Amino acid sequence: MGTQFWWFFDVIIVSIAFGVFYSAVSRGIRKGLFPFVSLALAVVLGWFGSQFLTPRVYEELFQDSIRTAVSNQLQQVEWDIYGAAADSILISQEDADWDEEEMRRIQEKAEKKQNTDYDERYITAISNAAEAQILTAKKPHSTERLQTVFKEDHDAFYHFLAYLDQDDPDAAAALIEVKWYHSGYQTLVRCALFLLIEILMLIISGIISSMNKHDEDAEVGKADRLLAVPVGLVEACCYVLIAAIAVQFLVVLTDSQMLLFNSDTIQKTRIFRYIYDFVSNF
Repeated sequence: MGTQFWWFFDVIIVSIAFGVFYSAVSRGIRKGLFPFVSLALAVVLGWFGSQFLTPRVYEELFQDSIRTAVSNQLQQVEWDIYGAAADSILISQEDADWDEEEMRRIQEKAEKKQNTDYDERYITAISNAAEAQILTAKKPHSTERLQTVFKEDHDAFYHFLAYLDQDDPDAAAALIEVKWYHSGYQTLVRCALFLLIEILMLIISGIISSMNKHDEDAEVGKADRLLAVPVGLVEACCYVLIAAIAVQFLVVLTDSQMLLFNSDTIQKTRIFRYIYDFVSNF
């Protein structure tokens, strides 16, 4: 989806880097020192500040609401995980002939033997049924399907069904929140906090700069410009980093479904994908 426009990101990133570098060198070191220090300080504060604040903000603003929404969906009176899973098998025409009772018996046997060695078709059917029910309440903002999460962690799948069988939707919802929602929402919170810190710091820097214009008419010499070269390089890196985090925020917020802002398009880029992968892992 939109992968043919992969070059857009590379062109924008190179343009930002070149424009920032040229502007910094043109200003010279005397005029550019304060903006450089302000920008570097903003990036450092945003980088470490967002990492420090993200777990606290997530727990205070999102965790409980996610668990409550998922729990409410899992305990709907008219909904049964095994019946819904059996229906999903019929709809998808998978090579499995389990009906509702057979699917229930498979889990009962697993609980008796404490065996988590499930048939992946069984995990797919149960996961798709649970996902369809949960998504009506709240999006996980995850790049993975629920079936992928459970196929990678059979133990979590076992406990999810065990909690439902024990009529404990709160515990099942807590497991889903940790395994499926946590990563995407934390990424959104981290990116939002970083960008907010950048905006606030740059506004403060702009106000201070507007009150201190005594060097505005000073002549910029060759030495002044030469000394500004490393400053320009660092500023270019800072703005590219900010742009990459803004793109990551949009990709996660829209579940990678936008025409340009999606993971498939970004991974086809020649330059930007390395920057994007770097910020995605911090």
